[in-house]
Amino acid sequence: MCFYKLIVAVSVCLILNSFSQDVAPELVKPQAQYKAVVEKIEAQKLTAIAKAAKSYLSALAAEEKKALNAGKVDIVAAITKERSAALSGEPATELPAEIPSGMRIKNARKSSLSSLKRVQTDYSKRRGKLDADYLKYLSKLHAKHASNDELVKQIAEEKAAVLQLAADAKTAEKEEVAKKDKKVARGKNVVVNGDFEQVVDGKPVGWERLDQAITVVTEKGNSFLRINAEVANKDGIAPNHVIRFLKNIPVPKNAKTITLSTKLRTKDCSVRAKKNPKHPHLSVCFESKGKNAGYRCTRWNKKNGPWQMFKLQEDIPVNAEDIRVAIMNGYCTGQMDFDDIEVSFK
Repeated sequence: MCFYKLIVAVSVCLILNSFSQDVAPELVKPQAQYKAVVEKIEAQKLTAIAKAAKSYLSALAAEEKKALNAGKVDIVAAITKERSAALSGEPATELPAEIPSGMRIKNARKSSLSSLKRVQTDYSKRRGKLDADYLKYLSKLHAKHASNDELVKQIAEEKAAVLQLAADAKTAEKEEVAKKDKKVARGKNVVVNGDFEQVVDGKPVGWERLDQAITVVTEKGNSFLRINAEVANKDGIAPNHVIRFLKNIPVPKNAKTITLSTKLRTKDCSVRAKKNPKHPHLSVCFESKGKNAGYRCTRWNKKNGPWQMFKLQEDIPVNAEDIRVAIMNGYCTGQMDFDDIEVSFK
């Protein structure tokens, strides 16, 4: 059962149980009102989830049709599972490895995930306010009827039920997030939050602290990383601004190749440096026993303009144990936007 459906089901169950125990007259009306609002919020949330997932479901349907025509039953099965996750409002952060990354669903999926995140946040706030208002009302009712022992007892039980439900919801939500993160770690893309949608205090989760030239920007609901290298030396060469993924990523046993890909959009980007690599790029540094064992990076085509996808596939150096992922401007001036960072092994 969907996590949020489970929560509302438990909410209604608690209230109905209260009604079945000869509820004091003073509690009957507020309990009924609380139940009605819980159901209303949940219904509105499910409608919002369906709206947020609409474009993604359409994209999935188109790819499912292609897979059926090609007889690729395994892909059809993966799409069916992904559709159910989208309808429940609980798709994994990263696209499941069983669904080919080349399918034309990435933009629709990213937009859908962003919308679903806003729906979940709005729902949590509204439900939190509802619980807080109800608890305040129960406290006032308690004070007004302090001499009525039976009513005071029922009010205490009602408060405990509401608070327990809120605690259970938080626990279930943390478990759901942990489950998604675990799926991501085993997925095709080993870089978590490579789309920069998870941001805390202006900083992308999982990436190191930003310098003044590096920011997370949101444009039409889509978040991405921006390097704005305006300051340059007299020769027109800018400092090399770098942001790294916080953790070294182990190279899987028996992996032979590594694939790097990133979306890049540049404006007024200029290459003047003689140092390498002298262009904006996504890179991986291979390490073996703590020492540098090789370096790979995507290549920019020196064309400013709209979003472009840059991809690189290379052999993994012998004895490489792990990698460090980084994004940098390569001593270039101008504005450089990075999104959808992916690193995978094969």
